Amino acid sequence: MSPALHSPKEISAFLGDGETRLIAAAYCDPVRSRDLYILEDGTAREVRNWARTSLRCPFPDCPQPEFKTVARAPRRRDGFSHLAGAHKHAPESINHLQGKAVVAAWLTRLLGPDAVKVEMATDTQRRRVADVMALLPSGQRIAFEVQYAALSVYQWTARHESYRDQGIVDVWLWGHTRLGTPHHRPDGRDGSDGTSFALTDVQVEVREAGLPLLFLNPERGAIAVAVNEWQSDWTFVFERETELAVNEIGEYAVDGGGLVSDSLLRFIATEKQRQAHLEAQEIERVSQLRRFRVFMYSRLAAMERERKAQQEAQDLAFALRQARRAEANERFRVESERRAAMPVEARPATVRAGGPWTHCLKCRTSLGEPLRNVGYHVLCAPRGNMN
Repeated sequence: MSPALHSPKEISAFLGDGETRLIAAAYCDPVRSRDLYILEDGTAREVRNWARTSLRCPFPDCPQPEFKTVARAPRRRDGFSHLAGAHKHAPESINHLQGKAVVAAWLTRLLGPDAVKVEMATDTQRRRVADVMALLPSGQRIAFEVQYAALSVYQWTARHESYRDQGIVDVWLWGHTRLGTPHHRPDGRDGSDGTSFALTDVQVEVREAGLPLLFLNPERGAIAVAVNEWQSDWTFVFERETELAVNEIGEYAVDGGGLVSDSLLRFIATEKQRQAHLEAQEIERVSQLRRFRVFMYSRLAAMERERKAQQEAQDLAFALRQARRAEANERFRVESERRAAMPVEARPATVRAGGPWTHCLKCRTSLGEPLRNVGYHVLCAPRGNMN
């Protein structure tokens, strides 16, 4: 068995401690009002004065948008905070907004500001609005969806197919709060160590569609890949329960197929080996099934031939018995007619007394001692033959 990818402490750090921190802020300058500033951890004190005058809450409808920085390093991450008594925003909304901001900032560093758009419609009909859209030099569009809200299998399938119909590659980054620790593992081991998690139905659907299952923690700026162990190595998740391979977002790049990184390439290579192994197993299973069918067909054919031979032997024996019976009956009929035509006094003495018959000349069953002189049972004797 391979060692765990990450310790429970490292996984817990990716999941967070239950507190949603604001790390994104909007610029007060109207020219940059659509841009978001991401606070780097450990810099809260350095930018404190500038942040008070230049930054505000990233939610445009916030009734009290004034912001200040909060220095928490090194124990916890630095962030922003509203002034005392201000309005509080829903954690899901904060996570989603900051997830888009972190992804957009990362893509901007990779591709430049002109190639990255937040909340961009895919066409003039606005069939789909991507959280973040990246335009590659090749012209390929990559849509990034940061998913913290609950989503059904039907809703996800509709969005995924809509992107693919428009020639857009969709990358789904599930929120780090969309993971849940399972009560037990399929192999019987307890999953309460905090390193394995149960997938939802829609996440299983994503994996079955051939997409890697990715989770985003915007506060840490990290992306985790859902993986399973296979033959002492790690590959993309293929079971209902998963472990996580966590990397900083800066370790990933983007190509025409979506995300790419050294770890993803290793998982892809292992997944190809696993698929080849499964295909070989399936080929062997089909081959065994065919051999079994051939054996069963040949066995059934042999049994049918044996049954027919036995039936033919039985029919032949029955026909032989019938022929013998017919022959005996014919002899009996001829002898009976001959005897019936003879006068009584002309009948052989052996018939009148001391005859040699032990069986009835008509019904061929055994005769009692008194009737052996006559050769017939009382009911079988021809008329006038019991004299």
